[in-house]
Amino acid sequence: MTTQPNTPTSALRWVLQFDGVDDYVELPPASVPSGNQITCSFWAFGGDALPTNNSIFAAFDMTGTRLLNIHLPWGDGCIYVDCGCANGTYDRLSKQSNPAEFKGKWAHWAFTKNCATGEMKLYLNGALWHSTSGKTLPIPNTIRAQFGCYTAGSHHYQGMLAEVQFWNYARSQAEIQQSMNRALTGTETGLVSYYPMQRGSGNTILNRVGNTHHGTMKGAIWMSTAGLSIAPVSVSPPQPTTPPITPVTPITTSPAPLSILESRQSVLKLGQNHQGIAVGSGALQGQFTLEAWIFPSSLAGQQVILADGEALFYLEGGDLKFRASAATEPITSINAGLSASKWYHAVVVCSGPQPGGTKLYLSGAQNDNQVAIGAIASGGSTYIGGHPDLPDAQFQGYLTEVRVWRLARSLADIKANMFYRLTGRELGLIRYWPLNEGFGNKIVDKTTSRFPGDLMGELTCEEVDVPLKLKLEPQERLTRSTGLEDYGYWYREMAKQQKAKAQADPPFLRGRIWR
Repeated sequence: MTTQPNTPTSALRWVLQFDGVDDYVELPPASVPSGNQITCSFWAFGGDALPTNNSIFAAFDMTGTRLLNIHLPWGDGCIYVDCGCANGTYDRLSKQSNPAEFKGKWAHWAFTKNCATGEMKLYLNGALWHSTSGKTLPIPNTIRAQFGCYTAGSHHYQGMLAEVQFWNYARSQAEIQQSMNRALTGTETGLVSYYPMQRGSGNTILNRVGNTHHGTMKGAIWMSTAGLSIAPVSVSPPQPTTPPITPVTPITTSPAPLSILESRQSVLKLGQNHQGIAVGSGALQGQFTLEAWIFPSSLAGQQVILADGEALFYLEGGDLKFRASAATEPITSINAGLSASKWYHAVVVCSGPQPGGTKLYLSGAQNDNQVAIGAIASGGSTYIGGHPDLPDAQFQGYLTEVRVWRLARSLADIKANMFYRLTGRELGLIRYWPLNEGFGNKIVDKTTSRFPGDLMGELTCEEVDVPLKLKLEPQERLTRSTGLEDYGYWYREMAKQQKAKAQADPPFLRGRIWR
């Protein structure tokens, strides 16, 4: 009998995506078995950046020594699995890998250890991929565990995960193959924890074993996928001690490539009872570009997109507006005719207080009355979606991809990445709130400026259709992953400033000063 991954492209399911920057999931210590045997299995889809120095899973004992650590792979392309420890040392299994085994497609991995026999084994898609012997160090109690990184601030994994399972015994190859393509009930003998990742509640990753020991998302996001199909729970699941009679042949084919359902993504929804999101202060200073994707559920009254001190970027009367201060006339779009329940890309670019120095763009086209807005009064706090002093001006609907750049960007530069999520490392980007991930009542700023937001009131995340692209073409991957698409822009702007400075500098005259 030949067993192979069941991955029809028509199937849709949820998985968890990790950006390779700061995403991970925190697990309760009791979710990881201890003793002399263990099995850890999961489905993984390696991202384009791999191989990098990453950990897909890490757990530590009370001394801080790793008791289970999986590098899939490390930056040298080698897959390392460390398991069991004593006196600061640990047992290791390692083998050089091929990118076709871990990158750009779904693969099922299962690791087992039996301290009594000294065997550590790693299975890929149900076939034995590598094994080692003489590994007898026991598995102590876990004090800290997470998947998606080594520690909260280091060695983050880029890719997607699903169907994470921990068992308290070393499963056989037949058992692994028998269950790898189907969901579990959570009551199987020996199953300690089971995270299908078929959505959760808020930032919670549900454990199907005993409805306890749930995981906590730290920035990772839910994704709808086609290409990974897990059969529903069977009526009479086989017991792990009953192997199939027919011998199993190693897998000869790989899983089908993943096809991301790009239109549905998690974004922030702002209801009627909220006061916005506090995100530090001083976001709009000097020259800047502010942009956001907005989906207003209604167009009643004023609706704040972002406020910084007295400066206000908002909707009113079906138009997009920006004011520099409470005492000045706003610049406004002309007969924009915005509609409720539609996505718009809203941008304000400010290069100075002069006429024409401020521009408004709606979905890639300039639309404004070219009013001179005056000096910007941005000395106060910054808020997204509302302002505590404007209780009737809360934004209602969906917001995502709120970005602040330190220079006045051209329309061509704006259009170059308006349909893409950013990394937070792009040159010139000083604030970036994707509004698709968070930590409890916090939202994340993915730039090095680190201005996270505090949610105030009725704000939730929902899966909706958004006009953003996630599945990149090969050429797009080269630029989107490094920020190179902005380097040319940054270089041109710096050259302009240097040229202006050179022209303004007076000639140097030699002389002497006497006294």
